[in-house]
Amino acid sequence: MDGWLKALIAAACVAVIGSAGWFVLSGNRDNERQLETSKMVRSIEKARHRKDCDRYVGLWQSGNRLAVKREFGDHSESMIKSCLLILEIAEIENE
Repeated sequence: MDGWLKALIAAACVAVIGSAGWFVLSGNRDNERQLETSKMVRSIEKARHRKDCDRYVGLWQSGNRLAVKREFGDHSESMIKSCLLILEIAEIENE
């Protein structure tokens, strides 16, 4: 009887440890997919932001500051400075 009880306890331990391991591993796969999706979304957002910055900086530098000021008001100059930094960083990343 003692051996049978030990075997039952060992089997229960193996089942608990196995199910915990499966739970952790399956959770990691989901996290990897979420991380990959998040990276893709951030990449798309960065590309859109760079495109917008290109447009705003182009307007500003061509002398069409009114369009930018209409969009950003009193924050136009700081927005252009931020865009210039973003574009500079993007250029460095692409090298």
